[in-house]
Amino acid sequence: VEAMDTRVFDPFRIIVADRTQLFEFVWARGERRSHPLRPIEEPLFFTSSGLGDEVVATPRRELFDECFAAPAPWQASQDRFHAHSWPGNERASVWMTRADALPVSRTEVEITEDRVTMNYHARLGDGARLVGAGPMSLPLACGSRQRD
Repeated sequence: VEAMDTRVFDPFRIIVADRTQLFEFVWARGERRSHPLRPIEEPLFFTSSGLGDEVVATPRRELFDECFAAPAPWQASQDRFHAHSWPGNERASVWMTRADALPVSRTEVEITEDRVTMNYHARLGDGARLVGAGPMSLPLACGSRQRD
C-alpha cells in the first residue's frame, strides 16, 4: 500500500485484519496515513461518508457505543449497527439512503480458529430488504506445509 500512487484514487480507507490484529491505511485530501498493526481487543469503529466524515462520525459513533453497550455477542451488535437507519435522517444513517448514493450490499466475514466464512447480502431497491447468497466457507490451513 505504501508504494501505491494514491493520487489517481478518490479518498479511501483500507483495513486488513485477522482474528487478533489489524492494519489501517487512509488516503484522504492529499494525505496518506498508515497506522501500525494493533491488537483487536474490543469492537472497533470506522466510518466515512460522501456527506463528509464530520457530518456522520459523531452520531454514528454514539449509535455504535449504544449497540455495543448491551450484553450481546459482538456479531449481533455489529449486525444491528450496520442495519440501522434513522427515520427522517436516512442520508446520514449507517444503512443510508440518498438520491445520489446508497449501499448496494453488505458483506460479512467471520474468521474463527479453523474457518473463514463470508456472507454476501444484496440490497433490494432502496429499502432495508436484503437477499443473501448463502455463506461461503473455507477451512484455514493448520500449520505450514513443506514442499518436497
